[in-house]
Amino acid sequence: MTLSEKRTYLLEVQKRYRKGDRDLKHRILDEFCAVCHYNRKYAIQLLGRRLKKNKKKPGSKGQRYKVEIISNHRAMKLLQE
Repeated sequence: MTLSEKRTYLLEVQKRYRKGDRDLKHRILDEFCAVCHYNRKYAIQLLGRRLKKNKKKPGSKGQRYKVEIISNHRAMKLLQE
């Protein structure tokens, strides 16, 4: 099972786990550990916490200068030539 498959499976199981009572949580936890091959304590941590949203990739800062400034800079270069 790949990491992305485990993540999607975790999201689906997490919904059931949070709504369940104690007996249901026990069964869900056993199933989740068997499918993903996780340690029981680690699986409890995963199912109990909220997952973080994907962060932006480093280096993708967006637009640095406005278009007007860039066009003015290009015009200045053309005048200098």
